[in-house]
Amino acid sequence: MIITYNEISDVSSKYITSKTMSEPKKTAFIYNENLDTVYLNEAYGNDPTFALEMFQMFLEIIDEELLIIRGALDINSLDGFKQKLHRIKPTFGMVGLKSISDRIETLRKQIDAQENIDLQKWYDQLEKDIVMHTAILEIEVENLKQFLAK
Repeated sequence: MIITYNEISDVSSKYITSKTMSEPKKTAFIYNENLDTVYLNEAYGNDPTFALEMFQMFLEIIDEELLIIRGALDINSLDGFKQKLHRIKPTFGMVGLKSISDRIETLRKQIDAQENIDLQKWYDQLEKDIVMHTAILEIEVENLKQFLAK
């Protein structure tokens, strides 16, 4: 289920005064084409401030989350590995990395079906993809800051 910016705004407006809510921009921010731009536009609408907060939060937590996932893999805790991946899976979607979310879901199904998977190889590829996309997200954070400063 996708929760859009407008749905969040409708609910939050009941509890937050208009002075504390960010004012939506009149022009839309154009997200990097390497991200899931359709989802990002649906999720954040015309509120790049919310997108900026989510991108910054992702960048703050991702290294620690990878260490936790790696730790579960290192001690051969398949349940722990699967649980930790499941916990972080939605975070990837919130920053436009739906392809990583989808891969995690596919892996979960493969584990449940007891397919033979080289989890170390899978994790190494995940880590490479995250490093590559982290660079994109860091640039996107700066672009969002510049956009919001206008």
